[in-house]
Amino acid sequence: MPATPLTPIVAITFLLSLGTGMLWNGLPFVTENAFGYQRIDTYWLSATQGVFYVLAAMFAGRITRAAERHVSPRALLAIVLLLQGLLAPLILLQVTPAVVWFIACAVSATSALQWPIIESYVTAGRPGRAMRSAIGWWNVVWMTATLLSLALTGVMIEHLGPTLAIGMLGPVNLLATGLLLFIHRSPGEHLHDESEPVPATYRSQLAAARVLLPLSYVIVAALAPLMPFITGPLHLHGSIETVVASTWLGGRLCAAAVLWRTHSWHGRWATLLIAGALIAGGFAAAVLATSIPVLILGLGAFGVGQGIIYYAAIYYAMAVGNAGVDAAGTHEALIGLGYFIGPALGLLSTLASDNDIGRNQIFVLAVWSLMGLAAIPASRPWIRERASNRAAG
Repeated sequence: MPATPLTPIVAITFLLSLGTGMLWNGLPFVTENAFGYQRIDTYWLSATQGVFYVLAAMFAGRITRAAERHVSPRALLAIVLLLQGLLAPLILLQVTPAVVWFIACAVSATSALQWPIIESYVTAGRPGRAMRSAIGWWNVVWMTATLLSLALTGVMIEHLGPTLAIGMLGPVNLLATGLLLFIHRSPGEHLHDESEPVPATYRSQLAAARVLLPLSYVIVAALAPLMPFITGPLHLHGSIETVVASTWLGGRLCAAAVLWRTHSWHGRWATLLIAGALIAGGFAAAVLATSIPVLILGLGAFGVGQGIIYYAAIYYAMAVGNAGVDAAGTHEALIGLGYFIGPALGLLSTLASDNDIGRNQIFVLAVWSLMGLAAIPASRPWIRERASNRAAG
């Protein structure tokens, strides 16, 4: 079966990523405005979302295979999107924290099912350079959507109200469902380019990236609930608050665009090393920032590092994992793991001190300690590869 045309896939991705950006990055601003949520409240909500996401992503492959006995992957995707489209407007019927929690957790779980299917559509039937190009274009599209979603969250809250910002996701998902008519019933098979075999080093790079990926999302998920409480003391309010908060998404988008259009980074360990340093330094600068320029620089540096890690992880996963739903599901489960651990660390740091400065310092130390521990398994593939090369040489 030929590959599904890329245009409808990226159009669907753009629409769905508007919702993803809202539920993971914009929701803390919504709950702060609607319910007066404090740090501890947003961390509890974010950690719970992460649990639902990782559990659903872990079983995405099994659920998809079981469903394929009765429906096509496209039909399963339609069911998921329709469910999301019906859930989001519930907030317009009853504006309570319980409804927001229900919508956030339910959509988190269903989105963990949708992304592995969509990712398999992006890469299946596209060998070698065609797959690289498709992954690059797809990443740039969804990262642009999440950037716009967070940046515009403040405007929507200011002019439409915080609850309508969530309710708007219903029509967006229904529109995405309609676009499914333009894709194939199933993604098709992954095609290897025999003239361009997958280098052996990609497996080592993938192993390291799969350690760094959840680590980067630990910080993503920890920063998102914290952003309203970082920007507030710096006297950033209203629509400008979410624009500044979206700086890291701009850095991530730039990194993905550069990696898409260049090839010298493939298989190079320095790429992952630089990315790790950027997320560590950028995160600390953002959380401890006492001025707007430092906050913007920290968020930008973190975004670039996170973009590199994400792009490398999905590139190697789909190249080595034959573009299957299981490979994409593992990728999404690792992201979900970060979505749980990050808020959990933020929650613990909030409980460990009675003032925000102390909480932020404890938070940075906790994340850096975790990064130090993660450096051990992340470096093992590199050590094994060097030992193998010495033995062969």
